[in-house]
Amino acid sequence: MRAWTEKRAEIHRSVVENGVASMRPVDGLALEPDATVDFESEKLHIMFIGPKQWLQDGDTFPATLVFEKAGAVDVEFVVQRKASEPAAEDHSGHGSSN
Repeated sequence: MRAWTEKRAEIHRSVVENGVASMRPVDGLALEPDATVDFESEKLHIMFIGPKQWLQDGDTFPATLVFEKAGAVDVEFVVQRKASEPAAEDHSGHGSSN
């Protein structure tokens, strides 16, 4: 098992090739001023790598987005599950032999 020494986030795109689903990092997104990126329709998601804990519905956490021209912008994420998805299982005991 690899121990993560850094926390970071990457934008990934979900793709299916030859019947095999995978997630691939995206180098960046071109954003026009006042543009909106629809992550769901573009099959994009943010992959959080090395978080300290499992994220639960309603959790908030700070992050910094880095833009080529605008530089660093501090934001706060709010975790929200889709209304169409069931609540996630509690993974707090994951790996234990209860």
